[in-house]
Amino acid sequence: MKLTSIYMALLAVHLTHIIEELAGKASFIQWYGLTIYLFLEAAYFLFAVGTFMGLTKRSRIAYTLSYAYAAIMVMDGIFHILRATYHRTYLGNGAGSFTAIILIFLGGALFSKLLGKKQYLFTKHRR
Repeated sequence: MKLTSIYMALLAVHLTHIIEELAGKASFIQWYGLTIYLFLEAAYFLFAVGTFMGLTKRSRIAYTLSYAYAAIMVMDGIFHILRATYHRTYLGNGAGSFTAIILIFLGGALFSKLLGKKQYLFTKHRR
């Protein structure tokens, strides 16, 4: 699978994950309030879209930032699975757990694909 295909799939699942958290009334949304939660999610999603656009132009910094995006998506997925397991519930404390599994898979796939490209911010890429 191509790097851009994996990234686009991860963006789609990320958006679905946000909707799942809202629909499942994730308890942590109440910690921040809905407005702040939506602002943070929109900012992070736009960061991911911008990074994707940089990848399509073969920007070295976009490759580096994509590592962070992939890692955060994997950690977010793991967090949701652990939280749902600990609380033994889906609604409220476990909301987001269904898409979390896909976030872990696609985030790991993106990270792996990026490692194969060997594009780094602080080193020169040899062809």
